[in-house]
Amino acid sequence: THERFIAFLIEHYAGRFPLWLNPVGVKVMTVTDDNKAFAEDVVNKIKAAGVRVELDDRSESIGKKVRTAIKEKANYMITIGDKEVEKKTLAVRDREGKVEFGVDLKSFVKKLAEELSSRKC
Repeated sequence: THERFIAFLIEHYAGRFPLWLNPVGVKVMTVTDDNKAFAEDVVNKIKAAGVRVELDDRSESIGKKVRTAIKEKANYMITIGDKEVEKKTLAVRDREGKVEFGVDLKSFVKKLAEELSSRKC
């Protein structure tokens, strides 16, 4: 019966699970290796909020990393490049494709924590 329940959830959400249920809630992607230290700091702060997060620091193009994150149906995709490291902000793309630049890390983590605690579908 567990398998049927999981199949029901996958079908119900069409694989697009809410943040509290998604195995990959946030995907953090670096543009270059120089951005890795800030990206690891971002990952640690998001993990501290109790959100499942993964760091993609492969030496692939950012387009390929974004396509992979879209296939994984991550709720949020964070791109960290030189501008983000310099300003200590984030470039956040949600699952619907809306991109927001200059997002403050603390406010984003707070938003994630609220979304996680509300169990919003």
